[in-house]
Amino acid sequence: MTLRSLLPSGGMRRHAAYYDSVLGTSLELQCLLGRWWGRSLGPRAEQAVLEEILRQERIFSTFDPTSEISVWQETVGRDVPVSDELAEVLEASSSWTQRTHGAFDPTAEGWTRLWQSRGESGAPTSPADDERASNTGGERSVGGTPTSTPPWNVRRTLAGEFHARKLTSAPISLDAIAKGYIVDRACAIVEEVTRSSSVLINIGGDLRHLGDEPLRVQVRRPRGRAEIGPIVEEIVIRNEGVATSGGVHRGVMVDGTWHSHLIDPRTGRPVDHLELVAVVAPDAMTADVLATAFSVLGARQSLAIADSIPGVGCLLLRRDGARLTSAVWDDRAARAGRAVPVSRRRAVAGAVGMGLGLASAARGRSSVLPNGSEKRARAPGARVPWDDRFEAAITFSFGDPRGGMASRRPYVVVYIDDAEGNPVRTVSLWAQDASWIRNLRRWYRAERARQAAGGDSLVSTVTTPTRNPGRYTVVWDGRDDTGAPVEQGEYFVCLETIRQGGTNYFTRQAFAFESTPFTGSMEDYGAFRDIEVDFREKS
Repeated sequence: MTLRSLLPSGGMRRHAAYYDSVLGTSLELQCLLGRWWGRSLGPRAEQAVLEEILRQERIFSTFDPTSEISVWQETVGRDVPVSDELAEVLEASSSWTQRTHGAFDPTAEGWTRLWQSRGESGAPTSPADDERASNTGGERSVGGTPTSTPPWNVRRTLAGEFHARKLTSAPISLDAIAKGYIVDRACAIVEEVTRSSSVLINIGGDLRHLGDEPLRVQVRRPRGRAEIGPIVEEIVIRNEGVATSGGVHRGVMVDGTWHSHLIDPRTGRPVDHLELVAVVAPDAMTADVLATAFSVLGARQSLAIADSIPGVGCLLLRRDGARLTSAVWDDRAARAGRAVPVSRRRAVAGAVGMGLGLASAARGRSSVLPNGSEKRARAPGARVPWDDRFEAAITFSFGDPRGGMASRRPYVVVYIDDAEGNPVRTVSLWAQDASWIRNLRRWYRAERARQAAGGDSLVSTVTTPTRNPGRYTVVWDGRDDTGAPVEQGEYFVCLETIRQGGTNYFTRQAFAFESTPFTGSMEDYGAFRDIEVDFREKS
């Protein structure tokens, strides 16, 4: 998802902060504050949110063996005191398991671990694997039908404390509901600390907005780990939560086949009939749960459940291209003024830089480039268009070891220059706070020149959210920023990054993109490592 920034009104200023490594993903915080006292309240809100998230993580993290839920899972059959937060989420989980006909079920964690082990071992699966799985997951499903046996009991004592008893040996994960719960709690903390009229918290795509001011949310079709796809819908929310789910980015390879991380708890099998599910709801926890459940259920059941719950709407994108929406979702889309979803990036990009000559001809000289690809000589003035059968996949690792928990997110831009160093294409720009984009100095100089010549800002057309340090792939299709195909020849692959308050790193190397596939590499520099350029035929 892509968010439009909260827009300050008279006497207000927008405070924004972005962090890495929060619940294993990213954190975005925005709020509107008074111009004078907001400068001190903003940092206080950031600190309060990070402390609250850390506190909640110590309750719900299944990766931490000392967390409350991890310790509780070892107490099968015993009544033990639990925190108010764990009791609340356990009770909500039981309710949602029933309301979604078993499509949401925390005991599906056993199946998830089984499929992960299959992917890690690389060994062929057998019917015996599914038989053994009954000891680790799927205990509440018989013949694909969820049983009525609850996996736990929660009760409140006369003293007002909560006690919970785990009734199954199957592992439990509350991840598909706890993240939304934490987002709601974090949002409430910001409102309490700042008394802000409008607050937004977004953790890894689960978001909550508090306030009456409208907020635009763009939903994009998933593409690859690094590339955010085209916009398929834009909605306007007020005082609501939004969550998305899909199996494109996460999963396992088993027996040579890619399987989504999304598991149907009733069968123990991965599901992949939907490419994307997006849910809007009165709060982030509800949106989080239903995004998972609707990824499992059939479209008819999902739409029926959405229409039966006040304030809940959903968008379902099937792999066959069908697009299904509920009544509430259509209402939120109508607020955005979109009768028919259109990719804003594509529509606007067609007007960017028209007539600026961004793609110039490559020089016709014979040389061997640093990557080892041979650039063949051409007659003077000869111009050969890009071979549309090919694309260039640029894969790289980036990150700053000084990052750590709740560190500022790095901004990254990958772009293409021609042989003379003129800008041709911004392939991918990962940024959020526009005030820091100017610190991508080399790319930003070309962007300012483009705008001075009358072109629209690429910041508003190709920007996607920042990412955690890791390994990513972006793809150049041989077109310039106007969408026109370039000519074959020599081009520079350029990578630039900056972390707020950190060092700017820039590296580039020339490659010959003609009609012969090749795999080249670039030297490590600064935050960039293991850079590969794969000029390949499109799959």
